[in-house]
Amino acid sequence: MVKASACFLILNLPLRFSSSIWKSLRDSDLGQDLAEYCLITALVCLVVLGILWRVGGGIDGIWGTANSTLATGNSTSGAGGASASPGH
Repeated sequence: MVKASACFLILNLPLRFSSSIWKSLRDSDLGQDLAEYCLITALVCLVVLGILWRVGGGIDGIWGTANSTLATGNSTSGAGGASASPGH
C-alpha cells in the first residue's frame, strides 16, 4: 500500500504545483499597472497615428508647393542643375 500512495503523491504533485501557481497569479496584481500603462500608450499611439494620417494630406500639399516653387526658382535662375566650381 505504501507504493500506491507514493505513486499518487508523485502523480498529484504537478497538479498541485500548477494550481498553486495559477492561484498566485490570479490573486496577484503586481503587473496590472504595467499592463494598463502599455494599453494607454498603445491608445495614445493610435490616436497620434490617426491624426497624422488625417493631416498628412495637408502636409503633402505643403511639400508639393515648396517643391514646385523651388523647381521654378531653379529653372528661372539659369542654374539648370549644373553647379559651377567656386575656384574655377
